[in-house]
Amino acid sequence: RINCRIKFLKNYANIDMKKRTTTDVILDKSQIQSGDFFGIIRLDGLDPMLAWAMGSTTGHTTVALWGEDGELYICESTATTSYWDVNGIQKTPYTEWLKKAKEAGFNVVHIPLAPEYRAKMNITAAWEFFNNTEGIDYGYDNMLWGWVDTLKDNYPCAPPNYDRCLSWN
Repeated sequence: RINCRIKFLKNYANIDMKKRTTTDVILDKSQIQSGDFFGIIRLDGLDPMLAWAMGSTTGHTTVALWGEDGELYICESTATTSYWDVNGIQKTPYTEWLKKAKEAGFNVVHIPLAPEYRAKMNITAAWEFFNNTEGIDYGYDNMLWGWVDTLKDNYPCAPPNYDRCLSWN
């Protein structure tokens, strides 16, 4: 099944995921700062479809935030599944999140926030937002509308030439 999903990503999203010999790279917490992005693609049925539809190389995104308690958290919104035990907007300590991500079969990329944007980031406001939204359901009903953000543009296209795109009629 994974080979079919890799083929789907290559044929539909133009993403060529080559097999890697290095599979686990664990960043020390000291290398991660608040606002850093972790992009995820899990080779299940949902993430490859999301990546194609969004024109992205990920199906899920998270952000790192250091807490006042000195703990590094990965903040995200996700649903309870066979591989994730918490629903909704949540924070998970980094080391616990890494363990869950590995068990879930996540392919993860870390992208540090650019220095100019890090300087503008308001950590207090980020935590206020998180604290006001923690526990809100994942929002499958809103996910589809993320694709339909304009009337005529931004719809996914189909191979082989990517000149036939979904449209709103």
